[in-house]
Amino acid sequence: MNEHGITFFWQQAVELRTIATHVITAALSLLIYALVEQALACYRKGQMAIREPVLILCSISMILSIGFLLID
Repeated sequence: MNEHGITFFWQQAVELRTIATHVITAALSLLIYALVEQALACYRKGQMAIREPVLILCSISMILSIGFLLID
């Protein structure tokens, strides 16, 4: 938004870099979701116990993914 009103950056939205960033972000989100679902399925079956290091790794991966989104 500027002094002339709302501005849409459609030229930037169709650039290859922008599209690639969105695709990479969506793919990483899908991968994390699939890994968490798989881990929860094993946990529910009793095949795996979730301990503190796992929770720390999840927190670190969340921080890194947020950082990835903020850097670009």
